Amino acid sequence: MRLLPEPAMKWVSHSPFRPKVIGLLDSQFNDVISQEKKEEIKLAHQKIERLAEIVKDQEQSFLTSLQMLTSLRTAILL
Repeated sequence: MRLLPEPAMKWVSHSPFRPKVIGLLDSQFNDVISQEKKEEIKLAHQKIERLAEIVKDQEQSFLTSLQMLTSLRTAILL
């Protein structure tokens, strides 16, 4: 999933792969997409783009949290 936002992964938005990719995304991540985005997304390319945004946002949140924990650990050890 972390590769989805990368330019090399644009092929997933093109035929003949798009229907299969969207089927997988719908079955695995429909709840996540619905929670993160309030309006309903119907078009396949919108789902792929939104999931790529969610991946980027979650990655950034993870890195921020990790940095906070690392800073806290460093402060405790000093």
